[in-house]
Amino acid sequence: ETSVHAIFDWPVVLHMHCVATIATALRADAGQVVAERLADLGAVFVPYTKPGLALAQAIDAVTDPETRVLVLGNHGLAAGAETAEEAERLIREVAGRLTPALCGQEPATPDLPQSLGDHGWRAVDHGPTTALAFDPGLLRRLRGGSFYPDHVIFLGPGVFVADPEEPAEAALARAAAEPRQNLVVFPGRGVALPADASPAMQAMARCLGDVAQRLDPDAALTRLTAEDEAELLNWDAEKYRQTLDRSPVPGA
Repeated sequence: ETSVHAIFDWPVVLHMHCVATIATALRADAGQVVAERLADLGAVFVPYTKPGLALAQAIDAVTDPETRVLVLGNHGLAAGAETAEEAERLIREVAGRLTPALCGQEPATPDLPQSLGDHGWRAVDHGPTTALAFDPGLLRRLRGGSFYPDHVIFLGPGVFVADPEEPAEAALARAAAEPRQNLVVFPGRGVALPADASPAMQAMARCLGDVAQRLDPDAALTRLTAEDEAELLNWDAEKYRQTLDRSPVPGA
């Protein structure tokens, strides 16, 4: 995303995928929310655009020299400043203003079969993510497409939700079909990841739970389209990033 940082004309640009910001950037009315809560910070909302040059061009079309904060639809947050300290202060201020009261049920204890391990899967042990399986309202909101690019890259398109009476083995076999989905929700039972899930896959599983419990239950949400997902999955830049995630750490 070098082009994105280059087009945002500040000496220091910090870009992060803050869960409070993502939960706002998914809203259909995200532009209005940003205008109401962040106007004094020089913030603008940029609707979802494929990361890279296309996103840089979209940013250039809506910013001016006074813009300091970018809320990127279905993506994340960037802040520009004269110093790293000032950019960090902006990031923290935005996150604080966008952080809602947490919603969702108290995390429940997973009740997944021991046979998961025999099929190369394991239970997710992150409370907010596990809670998705026990909250019908949140589970309904997860259906219908991916929320942000990194989910697609590391977990596959969307969230696989097993049928209520479906045997675990059958559900896992369906999830492993192309395009593979690496996060499987068993309603009322728990959530599973591949046993060999990479650090990025594990982080994205945690991210989904953290974002989900920050969603406004009354807000309409936007999702990536099937075409958006396909663009990301077939993009050489993201294939390279997946390779890096699987590479051993030097000296480890």
